[in-house]
Amino acid sequence: MGERTVDLIPEEWEGTWLSPEGDVVFVTDVDPKEASILTSWVEEEDEKLVLKKSVIYFGEAAGWTFVSMPDQSESPVRHFWGRIERQQDETAVVWLPDHKKFEKLVVEGLLPGIVEAGDVHLSQLDSSHYLMIASEQNGILLNWDEPVVYRRIKH
Repeated sequence: MGERTVDLIPEEWEGTWLSPEGDVVFVTDVDPKEASILTSWVEEEDEKLVLKKSVIYFGEAAGWTFVSMPDQSESPVRHFWGRIERQQDETAVVWLPDHKKFEKLVVEGLLPGIVEAGDVHLSQLDSSHYLMIASEQNGILLNWDEPVVYRRIKH
């Protein structure tokens, strides 16, 4: 997601991150060339703890920084995405898209993609699409009132 890669600085991202809900995410590998970070966390499956891993990709467009993460349970692979801001106080804030608003824009032909089985699959976006998302000319398209906030608790 994005038109350009982001210059990631490993020291700003590596470490242990905590959400207000108590979710712990470990960032163990930052790849500045790929503008990606390797994350891991623990989930409970069938009453057992399972280590999960995923790569999060960073991109920039229209003055915003975006992140996307593949949903590994889906085939073909789809991506979750949002806008991210790294704060000075050791927090990272992510705003997720408003699904219904993006569905409407795709159905109306204002954004490229398809709506299938209740999911919105965006196609390749160009500069005008990113500007539309960032400018809010078609309404507020991200869930500003419900950000996902992670605080780094260990470097």
